[in-house]
Amino acid sequence: GLYKRICFVTGEPYSLERELNWRSQLIKDYGIGANEELFCIPFAGGAGKVFNKNWFELVDFVPLGGIEARFWDMAATAKELNSKACYTAGVKIKKIGEIFYVSDFKADQLDPSAGDNLIINTAIADGRMTKVRWELEGGSAGLKVEANLQRRLKGFDAKGVRPMGDKLTRAKPFASACLAGNVKILRSRWNEQYLNWLHNVDGSSGQGKVTDAADASSG
Repeated sequence: GLYKRICFVTGEPYSLERELNWRSQLIKDYGIGANEELFCIPFAGGAGKVFNKNWFELVDFVPLGGIEARFWDMAATAKELNSKACYTAGVKIKKIGEIFYVSDFKADQLDPSAGDNLIINTAIADGRMTKVRWELEGGSAGLKVEANLQRRLKGFDAKGVRPMGDKLTRAKPFASACLAGNVKILRSRWNEQYLNWLHNVDGSSGQGKVTDAADASSG
């Protein structure tokens, strides 16, 4: 009865065909969250369920125009100290209309100082038209990182963004855009690593083997 009520309120004519089209579009809009949000079916995690590397089209160029940003998911431990440490990962995405173009991906296991230098040097290489964003950590440590990066990135559109919800919740909007075919990837040497890391995110409490690419992309 919901769609009939919508038609009554909006004055649109009702038909079963229009209702089925509306229902189909609603499910599509919810993407990977459709079963959970619309039908109360808990999300069943697993590799390839949150992101699937077969959803993406590789392209040979990114069109002009749009708005571009690089988001960083930062780690705090160098590879020399912990071989299983998280990565400092930065994903550059341009939005043109409803299409998102992933044009660059960088990731390395670095200590905080080297990680900051990577962010600074990459921002200079990207240019001032590319916005710079990073996950804003809580507490005084997060504020110190914010102040240091903003000082060193003076003249850039650069700031931290406070995360909302857990990692899976934050990943769902980007994952839904990927499932809909609205995310394209610039063909490059980093594609295989990036796509494999996305594909291996399983949505469980452990989130898969490496989530840094997904976290940066979602940001």
